[in-house]
Amino acid sequence: MHLEHFIASQIRNGIQDKSALMMINIQNFKQINLTYGYIFGDLVLRAMAAKLKSFEKDGFKLFRFSVDRFALYSETVHTEAELL
Repeated sequence: MHLEHFIASQIRNGIQDKSALMMINIQNFKQINLTYGYIFGDLVLRAMAAKLKSFEKDGFKLFRFSVDRFALYSETVHTEAELL
């Protein structure tokens, strides 16, 4: 499911007041591709996705919404410390 569709469905169904959406951007990713090549850049993306996917066991949902941007969503966040 795309992030936009997921957020729209959450709004329709009533977002919990303790939800969180974290946007993650790999800074200078284009430079990684230009310096080290697209094969290495793909490895960086796969490693980042695998690390972020590990948060799904804690109830987060992972979305990739552009080449170098990811989002993590949780509807069960109680404190800011849980996000860190």
